[in-house]
Amino acid sequence: MSYDIHIILYVMKKRLNLFILIATLLSLSYIYMINSLISGTFFLNKIYLNTLQLAFSIIIGILLALVIILNVESFTMRTSLVKGSIIGAILASIVNGFCCSPLIPTLISILTFASPVSFYISVSLQAFFAFNYIYFYILSIGLLLYSTHKICSNLSCCIKNEKKY
Repeated sequence: MSYDIHIILYVMKKRLNLFILIATLLSLSYIYMINSLISGTFFLNKIYLNTLQLAFSIIIGILLALVIILNVESFTMRTSLVKGSIIGAILASIVNGFCCSPLIPTLISILTFASPVSFYISVSLQAFFAFNYIYFYILSIGLLLYSTHKICSNLSCCIKNEKKY
C-alpha cells in the first residue's frame, strides 16, 4: 500500500492539472446528484446537503478522478488495462447514481409506462436507497480504493524501471 502512494505521487507530478480539473468536475456533479436526492428534482434551487454528504461527494469525486488519471497513465505506458479496476469504478458511479438521484423513479416510470404498479415500486426502491445511502457511499469508496490499488499494482513494474523511490 505504501508503494501505491509513491506511484500516485509519481503520476500526480505528471498530470496534476488534469487531475484537479477532473476531480473538481466529478465532485461538483456528485454534489448536484446527491442534492437531487433531497430535493427530488434535477433542478438546483438550493443546496440541502449535510456535511457527511458533502464530504462523501468530494471523496468519491477525487477517487474517481484518481482512477481515471491512473488509467490514462497506464494507457500511455502501454501496460495492460486492469479490467477489474474499470468495472469497480463504473459500479461505484452507478451505485451512487441510483442511490442519490431521482433516476430510479424516472427509469421505472419509463420502463413500466407509468402503470399504477410503478408508483409502488418506485417509492419503495427510492426509500430503500435513501435510508441506506451511507452503506452505498462506503461501498463506492471501497470499490474505488480497490480499483486504485489494482491499477497501482499494474503500474509498479513500469514506474520501477523509470524511477526508483
